[in-house]
Amino acid sequence: MEEWILGHELPIRLSFFLGIFGLMALWEIASPRRALSLAKGRRWRANLGIVVFNSVMLRFVFPTAAVGMALFVEQSGWGLFHHYELPFALVVLLAVLLLDFAIYLQHVMFHAVPVLWRLHRMHHADRDYDRVAVSTISPGTRLDAPEPPLLLDVRDDEEFRDAHIGGARHLPLSQLQQRFEELADWRERPIAVICKTDRRSAQAVRMLDAEGFAEPILVKGGMVGWEQAGFPVEGAAQPVAQSSN
Repeated sequence: MEEWILGHELPIRLSFFLGIFGLMALWEIASPRRALSLAKGRRWRANLGIVVFNSVMLRFVFPTAAVGMALFVEQSGWGLFHHYELPFALVVLLAVLLLDFAIYLQHVMFHAVPVLWRLHRMHHADRDYDRVAVSTISPGTRLDAPEPPLLLDVRDDEEFRDAHIGGARHLPLSQLQQRFEELADWRERPIAVICKTDRRSAQAVRMLDAEGFAEPILVKGGMVGWEQAGFPVEGAAQPVAQSSN
């Protein structure tokens, strides 16, 4: 069995990778969560090209690969579980948990060690890794640019009355779909969307993006983050006027 796995290690790994990748890709195509800022074909060619390059380089640097190293370690009697008599199912469970923890620590190191971060940060440069996460501003931005975006508050009426940012427009999320035309003047201009945290505003950003608004922006942390940062809030603001229709 071990000889067969070693002899077919590459097609086994590729089969798992391509199978899972294919299922996730079909799921993403069938039920997209956001509009892409780059065409899917262009983006996939770039990202998959990096995957192929990394895989080829890994083969040159570590020709035995992970499976071969794992079998060598097992045959050599190395490792924690060689010293304890435990049920096989428990060993598998603990091994998976320890492996996942090791990968988590590896990820922490990629962020904490400057030289590793220089390699890892390209992973965070993909604009469509999360469309909403990319189109964000923090409360510290203060919306005080020379031409600030429209600040759209999508919370409920009662929440808005309690506290809101001065100059904000109020349009509850539940009414957004029916009242897009009231934002027509801002179709080609930035709209910063805020709610209590950033869950409802993230949904509103997706809706605006799907409707063709050029630059919907998520205010990270919402009103909670705004007030925690010590920025001022006011009373009644300027609600978007109800349509006469």
